[in-house]
Order: sequence, then C-alpha cells, then structure tokens
Amino acid sequence: MKVEKGIRINTKLRALGNSRAIPLTRDVMQAAGFDPDQPVTIEVSDGELHVTKADSVYARGMEIGKRLESRYAQTFKRLAK
Repeated sequence: MKVEKGIRINTKLRALGNSRAIPLTRDVMQAAGFDPDQPVTIEVSDGELHVTKADSVYARGMEIGKRLESRYAQTFKRLAK
C-alpha cells in the first residue's frame, strides 16, 4: 500500500533462532535503498523502530548527537534555563 511518505506494509515477526526477524518485501527494500546483507542501524524510541543504513549521514549524526548529549548534559541543562 502506498502512502504519502513512501510504502507501508503490514507483516509479522518471524522466529530466527533465538532472535526475531522482520521480512521486508522487494518493494520496501528498493524504496529504502537497501541491498541484501546491507549493514543497518536500528534505533528504538517511543515504541518505534527506525532502520537506517549503517553508513548513512543520519546514523553518523545521531551517534555524534548522543555522544555530545552525554558529554555535555549539564551544559545543555544550564543553557535550557
């Protein structure tokens, strides 16, 4: 089913050894620009999964942001006042 921001599918988690897998259709893989065996970064926030290419600018930016947030937490709190 196509939606405004891309493709949306309903699927279910599959058992894969002791883990779970989310099967992705060819259309979803193409829309996301993923290749088979593509390294990905998975971020979990507010009950949602966000999957990006591991080498993407977004993933690198988020990692830098998290490091800055932990390193300068007190500074950010003071600046927010």
